[in-house]
Amino acid sequence: NVAPPASPHPQPASVANATIDVSNVAFRYPTTGRGIDGVTLRVAAGTTTALVGGSGSGKSTLARVVAGHHPPHSGVVRVEPATLPYYISQELHQFRGTLADNMRLAAPEANDDEIRAAFHAVGASWATDLHDAETADVATMPLDEGRIQHVALARALLADPAVVILDEATADVGLHHRHDVEEAIATLREGRTSVLIAHRLQQVVTADQIVIMADGATVQQSTHERILAAD
Repeated sequence: NVAPPASPHPQPASVANATIDVSNVAFRYPTTGRGIDGVTLRVAAGTTTALVGGSGSGKSTLARVVAGHHPPHSGVVRVEPATLPYYISQELHQFRGTLADNMRLAAPEANDDEIRAAFHAVGASWATDLHDAETADVATMPLDEGRIQHVALARALLADPAVVILDEATADVGLHHRHDVEEAIATLREGRTSVLIAHRLQQVVTADQIVIMADGATVQQSTHERILAAD
């Protein structure tokens, strides 16, 4: 859940300028031979593309290739202007140190006011209210899965990325915090170029483009309305 340092200003308006172009990309895992093949898509600047499909369809593989985790075996992935996407997965990461230490992993120069602003922007007021948040170790705090992911989204906003990849970021979040985490994701997506994998229809239908995948390939790309209207 950590990207290289970026400008610590949690405002999306200045970063909606990155376009993702995936051209005839293929990647196969050497152990299983599964992956993606011949994938082509474009994510326009400041828009969200949702990847949907069954288990093993290639959604997460494509997301990791776009994020730069897996170099494609063939084809090209371009992000223009060049920037490293910020990747958040369903895996939960709670690091040692204070909440501020956790936040500064993504933005080392961020001051206390900027950290509080990031928490406030994603609706994590509970984080700013924690007693001795600047000095207490996170390991001693009662953070459940939902709050750990809430901090991760605040950290992403603090990093201020132009491109964000959300790979089922709510999958392990309990019902008690799911709404808050989904609202935080919506805030993070605002004005940014986003690739979203979600198991909940509510998140998918708000995407500007939906890409349906099966057997490692894209089988349909359109808006939610046009997909519903199609045969």
